[in-house]
Formats: sequence, C-alpha cells, structure tokens
Amino acid sequence: MKRRAFLKTAAVLTLGATLESCLNPAALDELVPAAPASIRVEGSLSWLMVSWAAVTTNSDGSPLSDLQAYRIYRSLIPASGFKQAGSVSGNETTWKDTAVQAGQIWYYKVTAVDKSGNESQFSPESEPAILSIRVPSAILPQHGEALFLNYDGRRPSPSDTRSDISITRFQDSFIVLSRFCTHAGCSNMIFKNSEWECQCHGSRFSQQGKVLGAPAQSPLRAFNFTQESNGDLIVSFT
Repeated sequence: MKRRAFLKTAAVLTLGATLESCLNPAALDELVPAAPASIRVEGSLSWLMVSWAAVTTNSDGSPLSDLQAYRIYRSLIPASGFKQAGSVSGNETTWKDTAVQAGQIWYYKVTAVDKSGNESQFSPESEPAILSIRVPSAILPQHGEALFLNYDGRRPSPSDTRSDISITRFQDSFIVLSRFCTHAGCSNMIFKNSEWECQCHGSRFSQQGKVLGAPAQSPLRAFNFTQESNGDLIVSFT
C-alpha cells in the first residue's frame, strides 16, 4: 500500500473510532461501580430472601449514573465456590432464592453492573443462611426434656449422638440452641441434670446456653422461633 493511501486509511479509522466514542460514550467507559457494602439474608420455610444496600457510587467515589443490574452469587462453601444464581435490575435491592433445600447452608455475595457491562467487586459475604423449619407440636419436649433435630428438621437416628439443634422446654417456654460447642465446634454434647456437657473437651452450659465451665468462653447460639396457634414451632436460622 502506498504511503498516501495508508495515511488516508489510518485517518478514516481514527475518525471512525472518534465518532463511535462520541456517539457511544459507553464504549470507553471502564469505570467500575462500587461493590454493595452490605448484604442480608432472611429465611422462611420455602425460600431465602437476599437484600443489600443500593450502590450509588463508582469505585472511585464518583456518582454512579448508569447502574444496570445486580448479580447474585451463592455457594455452599464459605469464601469459595461462588457461582451466579440470579440477577435483578438496578432499581431492585432484593432477590428471592427459591431453589434452596432444607438442611443446606448457603452463603451469598452480590455485585453491581453498569450499562457498559463493568462489574464491581463482590460485596462482603453473607452470614450462613438456612431455611426455617417447622417443628410439630406433637414432638415438642416436656418440661426438663430436650428434643434433638438436624437443620432439615429430621431427628437423628437413635445411635447418632450428634445433631444440629436442641429444643428444650422449661415450664411453658422453649429455647432453641445450636448443639455446636463454642470452644472447638464439637456437636457431641449430652443433656443431663439440666445442663449441657461437651463430650470433646468438657465445656458445660446451662439449659439456656450460658457457659458454666471452661474451656468454652462464649454461650451457645440461640435461634429465634415463633409458635403458631396450633402449637407448632417455626425455627429461623438466620
């Protein structure tokens, strides 16, 4: 190609790129939205609701004027294995996950995406989220007794001394506790003489989960619940 023809072609290409950038400013937009700053998950009997704070700035702190969507990622493993599970438009800040199953523990992250396709960093990881369970009134314990269940609402087999939660009754009230010892995470605890005792390292807890004996330093985690008019308990893990 002769020099004059080459220069003419280069000028046309340059002009075309300039016109494209003028007509389509998004073509040169490489500014990434800021990541959602917080994320929350609420559970029910059949779905988990993920919510987050709206993103209003870019990663450099400048106003975000071209927010397109949010993408929701989830994993069964904390800090790894996240895959996209859904997305919503940029004017929404909630997403309902109806694909989860009882007993599964999920972790979520969210990103913001602008109209140029630039995606933010991940939001902070959510707390572990599990579906709520229904505990029929017919199997609830009597005063001073404990009922052991797994996160899917099923009782462990009689030969299995481990389970995920316990429900104890004192008078007309209940308390629902995690059976994982706060010292080292052991779940091999027994309930006797109105106390919890970890069979791994000897930590002791009151019926309400308060520490009675070392090496544990923190109380057992208590879960919220509501009691329906028919006596059933709805236990929430989030």
